[in-house]
Amino acid sequence: MRLHSEALTILGGIGAGLISPILVKYLSISPQLTTKGYGNVSEYFRSLLRDAQKEEAEARLEALLLEGLAGGADIPLTPEFWKDLKAEARGIAAKHEARKRP
Repeated sequence: MRLHSEALTILGGIGAGLISPILVKYLSISPQLTTKGYGNVSEYFRSLLRDAQKEEAEARLEALLLEGLAGGADIPLTPEFWKDLKAEARGIAAKHEARKRP
């Protein structure tokens, strides 16, 4: 089986007769590789890393939102507020566009 031959390649230098913790871990995730459509261990771990990064970003955003809700006085949402907010957003977008251009 291709996945198990990859495991042996990964474990190349380990002596015969030893059961490696790496091999045990590999064999425990091997069914997930095939059932979830991952081509190899590297794809699986990249997926786990992306998921962890996404969760971390969401937790950070939630903390910032809660911090914003807890602090300071309320800002009245007047037409002037929206006008200023749009102007600020346009300025930020223009800076990003300028960075994209060579």
